[in-house]
Amino acid sequence: MTTVEYSTYAPKSTILTLAQQDPGFAEFYLQYQDQIVLPAPLPIDFWDDVIVIAEREPALSSAVKRCRENMQVAQAFAIPGLPELGVLIAALFLLRTHIKIHRTKDGKWELLLEHNSSDDGTLKKIAQILANLFKN
Repeated sequence: MTTVEYSTYAPKSTILTLAQQDPGFAEFYLQYQDQIVLPAPLPIDFWDDVIVIAEREPALSSAVKRCRENMQVAQAFAIPGLPELGVLIAALFLLRTHIKIHRTKDGKWELLLEHNSSDDGTLKKIAQILANLFKN
């Protein structure tokens, strides 16, 4: 199982914290925890891009700011071994209004980009990484 390295702890912890604040996350997590396999760590900039998208969400922007401010203190107490798959599921949860992901009847993953709220291509970049991950 791939785990979060200390150098990427802050963005990944922020993503996980934001997702866990929503009561719907637990159900979402249970839905995907046994269906997604993460063969290799995702690029570091993927996590930063997810946070950029979350910052643009009116409902999340202030929570992102608070998490980032508190994360510098939290890093001193970081616990190694944060599962990267759990953080990926949290990222998918945060992106659920932008990217829909589901399995088709024949077992293939399908991603649908709902709308592009970022003019700089960040969301498309994230979607491409996810598409490559869920090629099976």
